[in-house]
Amino acid sequence: MSTTLDKALDFGYNPDCKVNCFTTIVKKERNSEIGVYMAKDLSVSFLLDVYAPVLTEKQREVIELYYYEDLSLAEIAENCGITRQGVFDSIKRGEMAMRELELKLGFAEKARAAADAADEIKRNARDILIYNNRVAYSEQIKQLAESILKSVSIIDEE
Repeated sequence: MSTTLDKALDFGYNPDCKVNCFTTIVKKERNSEIGVYMAKDLSVSFLLDVYAPVLTEKQREVIELYYYEDLSLAEIAENCGITRQGVFDSIKRGEMAMRELELKLGFAEKARAAADAADEIKRNARDILIYNNRVAYSEQIKQLAESILKSVSIIDEE
């Protein structure tokens, strides 16, 4: 379900995805007269952050080059000494493995929910500091709100 704006910008939103899941259509290679297009699902980069250790070394390398370095299939094939089809297959197998793990384990969704909760805690602690300064100043409230902000920043670093 793409709008004219989506088509003009060459991206679309996948409503079936629970998290921020934008898919960009990127023209990757030319195969005879037919252009080969591969959808680049940017939510995979988040899955890769969580599930990279379970992929084979080759899958991880190829997927990182594709999503993080934004290399084409041909460039990856040349760098890794495999065919474009081999790169494509490796990316798709790795994506499928990570999606299956996410369906079973849900670690990426839990990590995203924890990050969202941490952001909300930070916003609320800042609001408390502002309210405390404007309405009824209390040194104890200030110290507690600052302690909350410090704790959340430690969690964010991990």
